[in-house]
Amino acid sequence: MRWLTSADAKRAHEFFYWVGKFDRQGRWREAVERIGEQESGEQPFASYFGGRASEDPGQTEQRLDELAAADHVRGAAIVGATAFLPGNRAAIDRIVSLLDGGFVDPERAERRLMAGGWMRSLAGNEATDLLRAIAGREFQRATLVIDFLAMWVHSQKPIDGDLAAVAWQALEAAPSGGEAWDFDLVAAALLPTDHDRAFNLLRRYVTLPHDHRSWEPLDRHGGNRFWNALWSLDPSRSVELLLEAAAESPLVAWRINWHLPEILDLTRDRELLLRVAQRSEHSAEFVSSCLTSKEGFWPLALELLRLHPENRIIRGNVSAAAEHMNRVIVGPSSVHYEQCAEDVERVLAADATPAVVRPFLTDLATRLRQQAEAERRDEADEQINW
Repeated sequence: MRWLTSADAKRAHEFFYWVGKFDRQGRWREAVERIGEQESGEQPFASYFGGRASEDPGQTEQRLDELAAADHVRGAAIVGATAFLPGNRAAIDRIVSLLDGGFVDPERAERRLMAGGWMRSLAGNEATDLLRAIAGREFQRATLVIDFLAMWVHSQKPIDGDLAAVAWQALEAAPSGGEAWDFDLVAAALLPTDHDRAFNLLRRYVTLPHDHRSWEPLDRHGGNRFWNALWSLDPSRSVELLLEAAAESPLVAWRINWHLPEILDLTRDRELLLRVAQRSEHSAEFVSSCLTSKEGFWPLALELLRLHPENRIIRGNVSAAAEHMNRVIVGPSSVHYEQCAEDVERVLAADATPAVVRPFLTDLATRLRQQAEAERRDEADEQINW
């Protein structure tokens, strides 16, 4: 038994599961319960009772309740055994009692219970009680709640009623860490329950201090389900919220501008962005910071330049986008700058291009041609040197 509870016994969990499954007379139960009092015996204990649960779930449930009340077996061992049984009210009461009494680490409990489909048989009120116990009174463990709820949503179970209230509290706690994908999934699922609260949630996260490492709703690596749902609900309100948040500080504006260009569709969103730009010169500057060299760039850029042809910020943002600044380019830089110059020259040649922006475009094309020539000389020198 000592060897079976050591690190050398790599498959002891399988062995104990089958011992439990076939131990119909309970001959090994007392010995297994004794090792469940030790940290090294947590997994063997859980596996043994998992095997018993496959044969006699009712009796196993009853014994786990007795052991939890007796406070001899380690709480983590009892939670591990509980994970082999279907999630139900008895299981929730047992786990909540262990959590409230400090007999099991909430993180270990959540990690064990969210796997293997255990939650699928839970009702919403049962999940609510469990997550409140895991979260803590001040929701100091909100990340664990969101982690659990992401699997809940993935299992296509609804978030409503009191469970939705817990989910909102966990998100609004803005915890550090966690998986962006989980936050995005849960927030998107919650949005239909309270639209105003969802927009306030977006504002809270985009204005967090820069050193607060939490979910960024605009970061496309998180999936953008929440942002896309907000945009579909009310595009104007979505952009206006970001514009107001960006006006609060240059750092917030920089963070928004880092993500927003990647998730905007300059063709689809052109009219909305123009309406925002027409409000003020500052608004036009903000819109110009969202420009990237993708489809729909030039029609929107020309309108912004026409509105404020002498604005240096708008000119700078258009120039950066026209030469694919901060974008990946392939091949020699000289060829790239030549292609950029040709793009600007095509816009210059178009009859629809406003006269007021032509001087700027002429200067931009000239500068790109000069840059192409400088790059070509550097490439020739480098080829000779190598």
